[in-house]
Amino acid sequence: MRTEHINNTMTEWESLTDFANERYVHKHYQTALFFYRVALESLDLSGQQIEQDPEPTIAAMTLTYLNLAEVYCEMSDNETANAQYEQAIQMLLGLLKGQLLSTNTHHTILRACNRVSTEWANYINTHSQEMTNHCIKRYIQVKREVYETMNLFSLKLMH
Repeated sequence: MRTEHINNTMTEWESLTDFANERYVHKHYQTALFFYRVALESLDLSGQQIEQDPEPTIAAMTLTYLNLAEVYCEMSDNETANAQYEQAIQMLLGLLKGQLLSTNTHHTILRACNRVSTEWANYINTHSQEMTNHCIKRYIQVKREVYETMNLFSLKLMH
């Protein structure tokens, strides 16, 4: 993949995200959701883009999922907000497991997992009274999976 294509992809993502952010600020939540989803789809999450430009690509994907969760939170849709955090983690873990990536890219993905996990924990703590047991159980299960993956990756680095 050429650098020019990656730059165009990131420029498109930024434009879509800026527009979604503007809609969010004005409480046009459905429109914001639509443009955050389009922004997410605009990212080329193939191995080439992630390997050639890991930091901005993974950051953009992570931020988009966090933005989606925030919109659903504002809409008092805790189930779907919770699902956005989980989807972000699952996408990141899928990248770790599914592709041959450099050690640096693995570290970038693990940092993103940690950020999403932290944001998700804050969300759970803030909204625990409004959450179903299912949401909290899923958080605990996914958190365990993140820790297991991080431990496996640490072991691989040691060998």
